This record gives sequence, C-alpha cells and structure tokens, in this order.
Amino acid sequence: YRKALALRPGFKLAIIHLANLAYQSGRYNESLDWCSQFLDLASSNPEKARGYRCQASTYARWNRLKEANAAARKSLELDPYDVDGPALLALQQGDRKRAVQLTEVQFARNDRGHRTQGRSRFVLLGGIAASEGRTDAALAAFKDALRENPPVYATDWYEDCLADALL
Repeated sequence: YRKALALRPGFKLAIIHLANLAYQSGRYNESLDWCSQFLDLASSNPEKARGYRCQASTYARWNRLKEANAAARKSLELDPYDVDGPALLALQQGDRKRAVQLTEVQFARNDRGHRTQGRSRFVLLGGIAASEGRTDAALAAFKDALRENPPVYATDWYEDCLADALL
C-alpha cells in the first residue's frame, strides 16, 4: 500500500487499508492518523462513514469509548444501515438492547449489490447470545462466523472471536 501511495499520492483505498493494517498490528495511533488522512480525502458519505467506522473500531479496541461513540455516531449519520461497529461497541459497553436494535436494522436491509457481511453478522449474534448467558448459542455463532470469509475491507476481521468467547 505504501508503494501504491508513492505512485499515486492520495490513493484512498491504500490509505484506508494502511489504517486497517495498523489497527490489526496494534499500532492504534498510526491507524488513527491514516483514518484522518482518509477522512480528509473522502468525498462521499459512504467513504466518510468508512473512515469514521475505522476510527470507532480503533478507539474501541483502545478502550477510548467516548471517542469511539462519537465516531460511531458520525458513521451511522452518514450510513444508517452499516451498524456492525456501533452494535459491537454497544455490546462492549453492556448495552445489549441497543446492540439488538442495531442488529435488527442490519438484518432488515437489502444486501443486494453490497458486499456480504456474513462474518460480522454471526459475530453480532454471538455477542448478543453471550450477553444473554446463552453460551452454547454464542459459541455456535462464533464458529459459524469463522466459516465465513473475512471482511478483508474492514478494520477488524474478527479472527479472534471464538478465542475471545472462550476466555
């Protein structure tokens, strides 16, 4: 991605993927820097929502929940159907009711013409089941999540969802 940026400065796709890679490597400050660069260049609401989603995920992983909530709100304002991050953030904060509400919005949307969100849907269902004390259902959902292709265009691929549930 750095080579792509050297050839084409301002290449948004390379920038957001560098943000994702920094996140996945635990380099959260760097991830946020890349997210900011992406947001500076974003020209459409879906692009801006993606940038804020990336920020929200990074802040949430870093346990900076005030900033995570602010970024998640901005993302939802720009794309009210892309609720994965905000729903998982709600679960992280113990707000199961909000997570369920957002998940229902996601499941009601028509995915036609959009990349599928199979893994994140199962992660959400597993998180909700776990918050309700339904351990077997949660573990089954996390196993189902890992059978889905990872959302390689997203900040978190949820590779560790089953391991996290077993901890």
